[in-house]
Amino acid sequence: MADTNNFKNKILSQLGQENLDRLAGIEVSLMAELGTVRVPLKSVLEYVNGTIVNLNKKNNETINIYLDNVLIARGEIVAVNKNFGVKITEIVDCQ
Repeated sequence: MADTNNFKNKILSQLGQENLDRLAGIEVSLMAELGTVRVPLKSVLEYVNGTIVNLNKKNNETINIYLDNVLIARGEIVAVNKNFGVKITEIVDCQ
């Protein structure tokens, strides 16, 4: 299993504990990208309820996780009660 403090340790090494403590309460946007696709606008204009859009990811392929539009991790989609969740499988190097 991945080190649960890995991301925190990477941030600590860049910011230091005092700066991290100051920033820790700030809310940020975390996004898990299921997949993407490029389609002609003409196709989008023809979408109706029930239209299925094929994405560039295969079933069970890892997804990207972004913190304020910066890639920070990769993971797998999991079910959490009646919601979706993401199990982090890799922390990526943040620049």
